[in-house]
Amino acid sequence: ITVMEDGASFIRGTIANLQNTITFGAVFVSIIVFAFLRRWEPTFIVSLSIPASMIVTFLVVYSCGYTLNSVTLIGLSLSVGMVVDNGVVALENISRKLDEGLAPRDAAFEGASEVGGALLASTTTTLVIFAPMIFISGIVGQMFAQLSVVMIVTISASLFVALTLTPTLASRLLKQVNMIEEQNTEGDTGKKSLSEEVSSQEHQEDYI
Repeated sequence: ITVMEDGASFIRGTIANLQNTITFGAVFVSIIVFAFLRRWEPTFIVSLSIPASMIVTFLVVYSCGYTLNSVTLIGLSLSVGMVVDNGVVALENISRKLDEGLAPRDAAFEGASEVGGALLASTTTTLVIFAPMIFISGIVGQMFAQLSVVMIVTISASLFVALTLTPTLASRLLKQVNMIEEQNTEGDTGKKSLSEEVSSQEHQEDYI
């Protein structure tokens, strides 16, 4: 048997490139989030929404009978940067509530509740763009239907994660950050008071 043309190597190369794109995209998204938030704890909370949303997408893809082909992987690569948007908005509002003096659990509940409607509206407008692609007929419709399903499920999962997992982690991790910051502030204040006291005693000794 003589093989005239083998497209398997091209398909493997395409899938490998898309997998690398997803991996590097997740890493770069985490770096950019850290560059703006300047703390590891919020960055970890926001970055965790990427694998959490991907797991839900994998379950739906498997239940629909789809495979990890070029179309589904393109959908995953496109949605990597979009899944953190809802988490960033929710976490920022929770951090603002903490700065106002609320307890971590209250800040997480109120912060997520306040932006829940806005996140639902913004997510819905994005889903409306991809929903009509499911109803395209023919071979093209079979390809774009998979892309549409992956995008819709991933973005919807990111909304669910932003309103459930993100507030839960924020109530645990951000509390520890605030406590550490308060301890550091108290330590700096104590050192400053001690140095001022020592300086005052030295001035009194010089005067005597």
